[in-house]
Amino acid sequence: MSKSENDNQTKFGLKKLLLILAALIIPVIGPILVIRSKRFKKPGKIIAGIWLALMAVAIFIPTDNNEEQNVNITQEKTQEITEQNKSTVINNNNQTNESSNENNLEHNKQLEIEIKESYEVNNKGELIYKANTNLPKDLDIMFSLEAENEDYYAQSQGKVKKNGYIESDPFSNNGSPLKSANYIINITSPKPSIQPNNIKEIIGENGEKLSGNFISNGMLDFKKEFHLNNKYDIDYFIAEKEDISMPGANRYNWNVVINEPVTPEQMKFISKEIIQKAKQNLDFNALTLMFYDYEEYIGHGYTLGKTTYAPDGDWAKANTVNPGDYSSMEYLFELRNKDWDMQLTEKEVEIWSEIQKEYNIAYENTAATEIIDEDEIHQKVANTFNISKERVSEAHMKKVTWDFNNLSDN
Repeated sequence: MSKSENDNQTKFGLKKLLLILAALIIPVIGPILVIRSKRFKKPGKIIAGIWLALMAVAIFIPTDNNEEQNVNITQEKTQEITEQNKSTVINNNNQTNESSNENNLEHNKQLEIEIKESYEVNNKGELIYKANTNLPKDLDIMFSLEAENEDYYAQSQGKVKKNGYIESDPFSNNGSPLKSANYIINITSPKPSIQPNNIKEIIGENGEKLSGNFISNGMLDFKKEFHLNNKYDIDYFIAEKEDISMPGANRYNWNVVINEPVTPEQMKFISKEIIQKAKQNLDFNALTLMFYDYEEYIGHGYTLGKTTYAPDGDWAKANTVNPGDYSSMEYLFELRNKDWDMQLTEKEVEIWSEIQKEYNIAYENTAATEIIDEDEIHQKVANTFNISKERVSEAHMKKVTWDFNNLSDN
């Protein structure tokens, strides 16, 4: 082989190698160059054509797009999560802001004061005023009670309790039941500037956060008039005090007149009130209280009942203790539950009293063996009052029935 042919073969081999590399490196351009080249024979061009066709198929025939869909889904989910995270951050920020705003509002909002008040009378006849409010806990308050047309004024200091509840100390009349009368209750609070700091945060330094009908100049000022009908404020008086002591035993009998209808419960209260006061001034072994509804009945038997305060409640044991030793003393109540519709009127009591007066005269002027003429006495009383004898007899019988009237026996 000549040198010229060797050079040509070398050039062809080099060119062929470059075309093959181009076909591998550049899948589309490489085969085209092989086909167009005059250096390749027919088999080489056929292979290049097949290669080019396969590349065309790979390029132009649609492929499975699951991977693309997965990529899209992944991108969508990533975007969704990102949006959710953004939303969560925003919501958290909003909640934080709302919580902060609520706290600010709690200390900045206007507090319109509401009060629902009432009162009660305890078993000592003392008045206790109370109310449900929306006032802040621990707020200092003052109850002031004044009686209209009466010489009475009292105060009770306190604080607002849990859930806005307020209650006064018991109001009494120097230890006695508060009188039935018209009263004015005034519930106030002191200057806001002297309230605790936690209270001032709610009501304001000068009470500027408080509002409503019961607020005046930043302070509570509730006032109301009401009538107290105190069942323990009973009109009674001690008409007589009898000393029936014996050696070694100081014994007393007091006659008490009650000027209004009463129940056994109220007479128990009166009994304890009288006896507690008696113990402050007397050293005694036994004390009995006789109750009447009219003073004219004294000496003719009690009409309302009696209370005995003695050792074991027994008058006969008065000499078993030292005077003033009340350690074994007990109450014995023998009180009548009256039907007050049957009570005698004042006029009927006058008639009855006149009957008793005529009986006493008759007893003085009649021998023991003689019988007093009741009809004659009734006629005399009828003449005195210028009424019928039948009306006198009715008053007399009504008093007898009243003496023994006791609803508790029914």
